[in-house]
Amino acid sequence: MKDTQQTVSVHRELLEQALDAAAAVGMQDLADELDRILTPTTAQTAKLIDALPSVAIEGDQLVIRITTECLLHAVTCAPEWPVDYKGTPISIQDGTLLIQEMIHELQREDEQGSNQMHRLLDQAALDAINNGSEAVSYD
Repeated sequence: MKDTQQTVSVHRELLEQALDAAAAVGMQDLADELDRILTPTTAQTAKLIDALPSVAIEGDQLVIRITTECLLHAVTCAPEWPVDYKGTPISIQDGTLLIQEMIHELQREDEQGSNQMHRLLDQAALDAINNGSEAVSYD
């Protein structure tokens, strides 16, 4: 028998919104299941939640944290990730090497001295402004 179960990664905020919506429309069974998913009851569940990517301020530094296992899984779920002739995502043979290559790409500068990390942070700042940031003056 073919195993058809697949792992899906969903942001916690979306699950919380779905829980609120299910409860609001009287879908108590669904609300209970979402609450069970959102409430860590075992060490394994807590470990999975800790594995999710996070961004925080630590002292005067912005820290982006993701486990290598989560990173390698996430990149293979990207719509642009190549697939084989059967439509299955190509497999990673050497995760450590791929991560080293990804770090190199994140730090590789273009002709103007900019790199992907600069563009990521620039875009995040613009998105914050476009979403009505209260931290800037629009005068």
